[in-house]
Amino acid sequence: MDLYFIDYLASNGHSFFHKASAVPKMIFSMSIIIAIIMSNRPSFLAFLLLFLLLLLKILRQPVLKILAMTFYVAVFAIIFAVSQISGSFLWPLTIILKAVTAALSVLIVLTTTNYFDIFAVLAHFLPKLIADSLFMTYRSFFILLKELKNLTMAVKVKRGLSPRKIFTNLKSLGDILGVLFIHAVDLSSRSSEILAIRGYKGGMAKYRSLRCFSKYDFAPLILSVAALLGVGIFG
Repeated sequence: MDLYFIDYLASNGHSFFHKASAVPKMIFSMSIIIAIIMSNRPSFLAFLLLFLLLLLKILRQPVLKILAMTFYVAVFAIIFAVSQISGSFLWPLTIILKAVTAALSVLIVLTTTNYFDIFAVLAHFLPKLIADSLFMTYRSFFILLKELKNLTMAVKVKRGLSPRKIFTNLKSLGDILGVLFIHAVDLSSRSSEILAIRGYKGGMAKYRSLRCFSKYDFAPLILSVAALLGVGIFG
């Protein structure tokens, strides 16, 4: 999953979902997941999936690229669904629809919410040490991702990568991962030392205060109620 791309979508969108605060959008995602858990009807789950895809289109998000992010979830769901085949294909289909729809509901929140807002919410519910660890891990990912791109570019320029040079490519890949691992360890050590020097004792400065309720928050809340009512009536 490309976290860099997700962060870009969350930071550069201007839809009504982007303008809504994090809490209503998290409630929306949880409501969708609750509806998915309560329903065992493939027709309702398929409708829910189409609804989420339509919502992405309304939000002017790249529908196909975001749907492609659910590929890994779909693969594991298919493997589990195949093991559940017992004459009818409806139950395996239901398993796949549940997994993909749940993943898509979470992706909608992630691609429309700045990660500072997400961590601002998490910091109110999780222990400070865990919230700080998640924040630093997320931040470090982008630093290492940029380093990976630079290393890959350097290898392409110096050695060249070709489908015919399988063993050379594997050696180059090993070198890249080795250097990246060393940089990751160094980054972790330097971050720990910096926090220790600055007197870190569990709990960083507030990531961002929770946003006040606005008119844009009604949309995800109304959709949450609609999802729960839908599963109650049609699920």
